[in-house]
Amino acid sequence: MGNLEQPVLVLSGVGARTAAAFEKLSIRTLGELLRHFPTRYENRGVVSLLSEGAPDRPQSYILTVASQPTRARLPGGRTIVRFRAFDLSASAEIAYFNQPYMKDKFQVGEVYRFYGNLREKDGRLSLVSPVAERYFANTPLPELYPVYRLSAGLNKRILRARVRQALALCKNEIVETLPHDIRASYDLAALVYALENIHMPESLEALDRAARRIAFDELFEAAVAVRLQRGARLRARAMRMRDTDPAPFYAALPFEPTGAQRRTIAEIAADLSAGTDDGAPRMSRIVVG
Repeated sequence: MGNLEQPVLVLSGVGARTAAAFEKLSIRTLGELLRHFPTRYENRGVVSLLSEGAPDRPQSYILTVASQPTRARLPGGRTIVRFRAFDLSASAEIAYFNQPYMKDKFQVGEVYRFYGNLREKDGRLSLVSPVAERYFANTPLPELYPVYRLSAGLNKRILRARVRQALALCKNEIVETLPHDIRASYDLAALVYALENIHMPESLEALDRAARRIAFDELFEAAVAVRLQRGARLRARAMRMRDTDPAPFYAALPFEPTGAQRRTIAEIAADLSAGTDDGAPRMSRIVVG
């Protein structure tokens, strides 16, 4: 058994409970996990200043931690971790609810890329539970992050991490499914490139090439399936009718058939009587009008 057929339980961090959550998405094997494609992407590569932030959509901000995080208890047993961070244009409060461990993650002077919805109230800016990634000027961070359909027991972080594991295990076993001449004719990426960049795109251009290949495969497979079904229908045999004289049928009609109606009936009769006594080809006909 190759890695593509291995159950998701072989991935680190996947136990019976997480496997059951994958099962709800019809994901049982690593191959099925790699075919669970993102529904959209977060573009964290476009960075805004705090003074230019839009409250109606998530954005990225490169901010320096300005104060040591503090943790406080709220009514109902909830907790909040708060600190301030700034860029060249403004400062904002960063808040994390019910994540007390975040207090020890940030140190004054460290720089992070925060991704979330900027809020403004009474002239004060804040980011609530943003995604935070340590930022170094000479080490670029990924720009595009996939967002997947989830089930109870899974979150974006878990699913992304498991997909990365599956790609690492299965990359060398991914077999190209299209002949080279077809890929060359349509300028299609290799399958392994497409799977890597649909899940972990290097750039918008790489994502576009990956998406084109995945879409082509889906349409190609559908067309092949239709062709195979049609071939099966053509090979199927039907009973041959011997008596196809339409005279009794015409005599029973309360009107005189038109020429077109007579031609259509004659063609149907010819189809029904075609073939041999061992069987006849199935008729495939639509009569309109």
